[in-house]
Amino acid sequence: MCIRDSKIIEHALDQPLDAVVLVSFGAGNAPIHNAAFMHIIERIVKRDVLVANTTQCLAGGINMHTYENGRVLADAGVISTRDMTIEAILCKLHYLFSHHSSEASSLLPKNMRGELS
Repeated sequence: MCIRDSKIIEHALDQPLDAVVLVSFGAGNAPIHNAAFMHIIERIVKRDVLVANTTQCLAGGINMHTYENGRVLADAGVISTRDMTIEAILCKLHYLFSHHSSEASSLLPKNMRGELS
């Protein structure tokens, strides 16, 4: 991500948001050594925006404790969605924010209706 791109992303994320879904690499890796990227993540987490991490891979899921990158994201407040599909994440976020908004961060990674294996 270059600085020009990060400014566009920062502006988009300055809008009123409840959650952001980060689509990362493999088991939940993202460019943690990119200062602009981490600044954006830390900034939105500090605003109490839920940041959910999912994988771009068609099979498998997120394990944010396998590699340093995932651990750094978890320490920054990013939530693992394990093996939920993007569609399930979006549906679950809509449900959680309409019925359990204060518990959304703790309920997102928990299996509620078979969305996680």
